[in-house]
Amino acid sequence: RYAVYRLCRDTAGFSARAASKAMEYYEKNLAFDKAFDIKSDERLYCTELVWKAYLSSGINLTGNRFARLSMNLLADSLILPGQLIHSNLLKEIQLNH
Repeated sequence: RYAVYRLCRDTAGFSARAASKAMEYYEKNLAFDKAFDIKSDERLYCTELVWKAYLSSGINLTGNRFARLSMNLLADSLILPGQLIHSNLLKEIQLNH
């Protein structure tokens, strides 16, 4: 199951720059961030990678709103898939069940 989202308006090439940054992360062969720490770029988790790639292009998909969990095992600021899905900057273009 997956969904594909795209910026609602991208006349300035934000998506191309974000894709380029995501490729940079990929080429660095970064490990999965099991600590879910958004403060570091040495390891990334899935939604963090998307958020940071767009952030580097000038688009903040979450508006700096983060999920907060009160679990000692995880970081206190997370970017959950729902935060990206519900971003008013994105529109769903494909859904596969």
